[in-house]
Amino acid sequence: MHQGKRAAFLIFMPLLLLWLIGCPQPSSPSSSAAYTVAYDGNGSTGGSVPTDGTAYKQGNSVIVAGNSGTLVKTGYNFAGWNTKADGSGTTYSIGATLIMGTANVTLYARWLSSSSTFTVTYSANSGAAITGSLPVDSKSPYPSGATVTVLSVGSLKNPGYALAGWMTTNSDGSWASSYASGATFAIGTSNVTLYAIWIPSDLSFMSSGSSIAITGNIGAPSGTLAIPSGVTTIGPYAFNGCSGLTSVTIPSSATSIGNSAFYGCSSLTSVTIPSSVISIGDGAFVECSQLKTISIPASVSSIGTEVFLGCSSLVEIDVDPANQNYKSDHGVLLLNVLKAEVLQAPMALASYTIPNDVNAIGPAAFYDCSIQAVTLPSGITFIGNQAFFYCSNLKSVTINATSPPELAPDANTQSTDPSKDLGEVFAECSPNLKIYVPTASVSQYQNANYWKFYASMIVSQ
Repeated sequence: MHQGKRAAFLIFMPLLLLWLIGCPQPSSPSSSAAYTVAYDGNGSTGGSVPTDGTAYKQGNSVIVAGNSGTLVKTGYNFAGWNTKADGSGTTYSIGATLIMGTANVTLYARWLSSSSTFTVTYSANSGAAITGSLPVDSKSPYPSGATVTVLSVGSLKNPGYALAGWMTTNSDGSWASSYASGATFAIGTSNVTLYAIWIPSDLSFMSSGSSIAITGNIGAPSGTLAIPSGVTTIGPYAFNGCSGLTSVTIPSSATSIGNSAFYGCSSLTSVTIPSSVISIGDGAFVECSQLKTISIPASVSSIGTEVFLGCSSLVEIDVDPANQNYKSDHGVLLLNVLKAEVLQAPMALASYTIPNDVNAIGPAAFYDCSIQAVTLPSGITFIGNQAFFYCSNLKSVTINATSPPELAPDANTQSTDPSKDLGEVFAECSPNLKIYVPTASVSQYQNANYWKFYASMIVSQ
């Protein structure tokens, strides 16, 4: 009995093995299987879809293509790709990574209405010498009010220039705003183009937020200089000592000129200050000895001290009549607020009668001027330190005030004792200087604080 079972088993097992070997086995993906990625315009009305000829295996990474063929659809903005034509699948932005599965993939163009979304694109803003690729905003288009982060400069290069940031323009092509890489702004209700801001390689700069500032120079630029549009600030000492610079045009994007920005530009004869500038810093044009005239636009609301000190050829400071803070009178710069004050007189001025509404003369207002005669109005109450310092040609000062105006003390000593502080209001003036005052006030002037040191010069009108 047992021998029969054993014989049957021995006969059955070889038959079973033969059957198993001959039966088809469950299929599994071949390690050599390859899959494709195709792109579909999905109703586009122009342009062409990108092509991808790569054969991908399961698990491979696919970098999703951009809109290289400039696909368009009337009334819509391109917004990336989706695995479903109706947009219900997986959305991929430009440059995103797709992991290949076990089937071919078709990516359909994703379209959003142009009436509710707005694009952000980048422009090289220069000629054929540009190399490299522009950045592409994979999040564009944006709904109105969305926050846009400005992209980096990418691989763009322009021989002789450095890319400082990006700017937008108004409909007429004029500058609107500047942005450093990483800055943000809220998109409005129109498409935005960001134009590259190229700075000549002989200038140094700093970019941050919405500020593009010229901070210095390399090798002292000379001749005519047009500072690029998009620059918002001329920094302190930016062009200090550029003695070969003859003409400077400041762009309409600039809002401030820093302290001593053009100090010692001794060949500078022309400066164009645009109506965008709000502030001009202390000593901005000191020792610009060839500068003859300069115009201050209506936009300027802050002018520092001694801005034109040492401008020995300057004959006129012209202020736009629409300026609410300053005005000019016969080429003299005046403060145009509640306290009318002489701020700066051109150094080449020969004589001047200060207007009746002026009640103060600022520090160093006539410093080192060529002026020979000046008349002060009856309402004058204050004369600043060094107001007429080094006016070696000054021979006649007529003061119509019956009470002696206050004279500022020497700023270097700040003595609290007027009997020991000579002051410097008329220091280093002509030894033949005469100060003419009302007849009835001669004695009062000669004995007033600080005035007493000029007693020998004080005479009756």
